[in-house]
Amino acid sequence: MLLRIDKIALSFIVICLISMALPYILGLGGENVFIKDFYAKRIMSLFGLPFFALIVFVVLRNGNLRINRKILFYIFVYSVILIHSLFLGNRTSLIGTDAFIATLPIVFYLCVNKTGFKIDGFLEGFNYLLIAAAILVIMGVKLQFSYFSLISVVYLIFLLRWNKIEILLLLALPLILVESLIGKSALIMLFFLVAYFFILDRNLVSFQKKVYLLLIPSLAFFLLLIIFWEQIQTTGSYRNFVYFLSNTDFSSLSFKDQSTGHRLFEAQRVLEEYGDADFWKRLFGHGFGATIDLSETPDATIAKANENIAEVRHIHIGIFAVLYRYGIVGVGIYIFFIFRMARACFRVLNRTNSKALALSALYVLILLFDSLISFPHMMSNFLFWLLAFVVLKKEKTLYKKSIQSFSFKSQM
Repeated sequence: MLLRIDKIALSFIVICLISMALPYILGLGGENVFIKDFYAKRIMSLFGLPFFALIVFVVLRNGNLRINRKILFYIFVYSVILIHSLFLGNRTSLIGTDAFIATLPIVFYLCVNKTGFKIDGFLEGFNYLLIAAAILVIMGVKLQFSYFSLISVVYLIFLLRWNKIEILLLLALPLILVESLIGKSALIMLFFLVAYFFILDRNLVSFQKKVYLLLIPSLAFFLLLIIFWEQIQTTGSYRNFVYFLSNTDFSSLSFKDQSTGHRLFEAQRVLEEYGDADFWKRLFGHGFGATIDLSETPDATIAKANENIAEVRHIHIGIFAVLYRYGIVGVGIYIFFIFRMARACFRVLNRTNSKALALSALYVLILLFDSLISFPHMMSNFLFWLLAFVVLKKEKTLYKKSIQSFSFKSQM
């Protein structure tokens, strides 16, 4: 039986997106969006287990066990950190959670590169992801995968094809946009996406359309801005941005808003722990399942998202999250990954005419940026890891074609 892993992977991600709504439908977590997101991640993980087992089965059946050296190095470091975590006596349930999250790059590498996964087959159904993300954000589903609705926004603005489903989505654009802006980072990422299509894009949006968008829809945008100003003022992005500006002294780089203050407090605590750590903890961190004492945080909302703020799992700023949990070795892998993925994304964006592939690369870029200030959004994100390896695989294909084209021209 021929398994179309690309189609199965697409269906799996759509199901994961839909499963995110279950905590909201069932009322799990009350009104706390962070606890709802906790349940959403656990539900998605349960849905993911059969898919991950299928990937392993297909790889073993195909006998295609030759693995990229970088992935082999990752597996080696993963194994060392796992053993290190067990010796440190970290809580078993938390070790299991972190170890599962850390396997996602391996699973999706195998999925894209070792199963007969066809990129074109996956991208054919890319619009289903956009539609699912748009519907979810309209329902008020936040955090995990939520930034993907920003991709739906720029698709509707720049790349819309006039069919019935997409016209319906276009009518919902103001609501999608308002519900997508859940924080300062969402506003920054949306600005980056819009700026990319206006300034850097050379393949997908014509110059005439850019001029049209600047002249006509921009006027409509400002009218909508006036009409929906009260709704815009209720968005997390607006409230957080105004709060951030009113509590920041840029001349002295003094940040008094709770969100930024908490992130800086986390960084301070990590550096204190790192300074007191032994050689192995500096090298490999505190391991899977590590927690940190944040009980003196200036951010009161942290207590609402954690049962015990003296034992908190998540650290927001990417470099410090990795340094604390995986040490200086992990930081090296993280920095290498960011630069490698950024290069692959920009190469794909420069050479592709595929809307779905370009949007995939842009999503990977904004999640890389988001990981610098909210690391957990990237690490446990199934869609990010799938699209990251799709982009890497496509970059290799495009590079080979450019080399062949150059060789052919040289021979002429």
